[in-house]
Amino acid sequence: MPLSPRRLPPALALALALALACNGDDTATSDSETATSASSASSATTATTATTASTASTETEGGTMSGSATTTDATTDATATTTDATTTTTTTTTTDATTVDPTEGTTEATTTGVVDTSDTDATTTTTTGDTDTDTDTDTDTGGTGGQCVQCNVTLNSTQSSSFTALPGTEFMGYATLQGQSIIYALDEVGAGRVIYTGDTNILYKEVTDCPLWEWLGDSMTLPKVLSFGRYLCNGVGNNLANYPTLTYAGDHLPAQYIGNPAQLAADYEAVIYCTLAATTDAEAQTIVDYVKIHGGGLYLASEYFGFLSQADVNRINTIGMPLGVQFETTNLDWGQANGEIDFACFPLPQ
Repeated sequence: MPLSPRRLPPALALALALALACNGDDTATSDSETATSASSASSATTATTATTASTASTETEGGTMSGSATTTDATTDATATTTDATTTTTTTTTTDATTVDPTEGTTEATTTGVVDTSDTDATTTTTTGDTDTDTDTDTDTGGTGGQCVQCNVTLNSTQSSSFTALPGTEFMGYATLQGQSIIYALDEVGAGRVIYTGDTNILYKEVTDCPLWEWLGDSMTLPKVLSFGRYLCNGVGNNLANYPTLTYAGDHLPAQYIGNPAQLAADYEAVIYCTLAATTDAEAQTIVDYVKIHGGGLYLASEYFGFLSQADVNRINTIGMPLGVQFETTNLDWGQANGEIDFACFPLPQ
């Protein structure tokens, strides 16, 4: 037969019911506190405020510099966190500008007096001298480095030939006669410096407050000079006879220097060559190497065609063309012509 359930005494049943009820409340409270604690910890750990930094933009001569801060978006729930991060790299462009126009983003600097051009570019001024033969001038002093000074060179030319700059040649300054015929120019070539002229009458007769000959010889005083070639380099028709440290070697370069440009550079800071057809290829190459490799100064002088022969012009071009110029068979009109070259920044000897 089935057994009947045993009934508990009333007092014992009441005590048991109370105990079970208390135990149930504690369990519910613990579960609630646990859930709350977990939620708070999760929120404290993962809650992130999305921040976006505004993009800054700075305009310079070389371009635009922009940068953005890292942007982070965070989404949080009780069990997981998702974060997306984007980083923009900042690119910086550096220029040699000293003053920036915020509306244009360009820099212009005009130099006067003695300045330092190590980190700035000089803007040069161009002066045109008008005479009966309309002489024009131009200058370019970019890339000289070191200190420089504002000055000018005035030329009193007579009958002259001309020359042209070969591709890649950019003169520091030049003077023209009869339109665009260049008769005088200065240039830095390789390690050395060159003055070109189509008129030997100009030699040491330049009217200037520039340290012209000191620049040519890269010396703080007038350089020691060797001249050779046509007799004009001995002071005929120009002012070389009054140059204090000039040695005229005659038609040819002294034998000890031919093929030995290093020795020539050790003995003389500058050379003057007046073109002569009889000059040998070996002499011409020695002069080219003296300038380009050993840092010598060269005054390369031609004359008007008719006084010079085609062979004379061909000879000077064996020196001129490797240096970046080509002399022409021209005969520019006789007559006094004044050419003035203004330098905003003429390099001082180092």
